[in-house]
Amino acid sequence: MRPRPPPSNQPFIQQGDSRSVHQRAIIALLCVLIPIVAASAAVAAVVPLPPLLVDPEEPIVFPADAGVIDVTKAQYNAKGDGKSDDSDAIQRALDGPPSKNRIIYLPNGTYLMSHQIEFGLSRRFHPDKKIHVRDPSHQRLTILQGQTRDKTIIKLADNCPEFQKTGIQPKEEDIGRPLVRGVVWTGENVAQHFRNAIRNLTVDTGKGNPGAAAASAWCQRPHTKV
Repeated sequence: MRPRPPPSNQPFIQQGDSRSVHQRAIIALLCVLIPIVAASAAVAAVVPLPPLLVDPEEPIVFPADAGVIDVTKAQYNAKGDGKSDDSDAIQRALDGPPSKNRIIYLPNGTYLMSHQIEFGLSRRFHPDKKIHVRDPSHQRLTILQGQTRDKTIIKLADNCPEFQKTGIQPKEEDIGRPLVRGVVWTGENVAQHFRNAIRNLTVDTGKGNPGAAAASAWCQRPHTKV
């Protein structure tokens, strides 16, 4: 026997026929979601993206209380004018808090170098201090950070005496490796330089410096990033 048809103002669903219910539920859900998606797209078209997403060269500026070490501030007083020798100022900043998980910050400018700068402690400022290559208190947990990649420039002076040697390393263990000297040097030949980094700056090796490279870093393990 066929079931009696329902009144005309009620939907008629045969027993066991759940497909129609599911279809109507999906249609109802779409009716709710489509206006929401359309409204979200309209808002996205009106609201601009954050500057850092629009311009990857947006300057990196830290709050005053961020704890970064600004090389242009007292007690380091780097000039960044492209004329003054800033080697000592930046080296003092790198030597000040060695391996203390600090950011050494270079605002926009051209920092003229006459010496290699080293992640501390430096051999130039501490010639009598024997630093064991596996000493965890040196040459690690340091970030050299520029404000803007193309406007923060570490520039080696032309014809710098420290960067004239070329050829092949004389040490037996280094046979076959080119003799180059990085303008920035991150530490000895050991895989202990955890969380060292050079970020968001340009290194210019100058003219008449055949033995110069932008940076020297041992990357036996992926702890030192250049």
